Amino acid sequence: MNDVTRQEFLPLVVREPQAPTNVALELLIANGQEAIIAGDYSTAEQIINTVENILSSKNFETPPANDYLAIATMLMENGYSVDSLKISDSKATAQVSKDTPILLTIELQKTAEGWAILP
Repeated sequence: MNDVTRQEFLPLVVREPQAPTNVALELLIANGQEAIIAGDYSTAEQIINTVENILSSKNFETPPANDYLAIATMLMENGYSVDSLKISDSKATAQVSKDTPILLTIELQKTAEGWAILP
């Protein structure tokens, strides 16, 4: 039980419901919290602005919101539960689980067709 109480597992324990939009928003909020803790206030402010835009417009149409939603949707459609996500330009790294609570690291690349899992 102690493993589940670690901070990185919190989204997996409290997530409800499991819609890609909710997961994408949670991932953004978690990254904003991490930026604040790290003292990276510029990144935190960008994420806060993104979250405010999502909540006021009720959509994920602009970057980086659309990337978070696209990745969350694609990973969830492939049976993964997404615990964390870091996006940098056209690359991303996700911590995910599938069928077990063990976290796996997945690397992704943005292509002309959208986000793809790298082999």
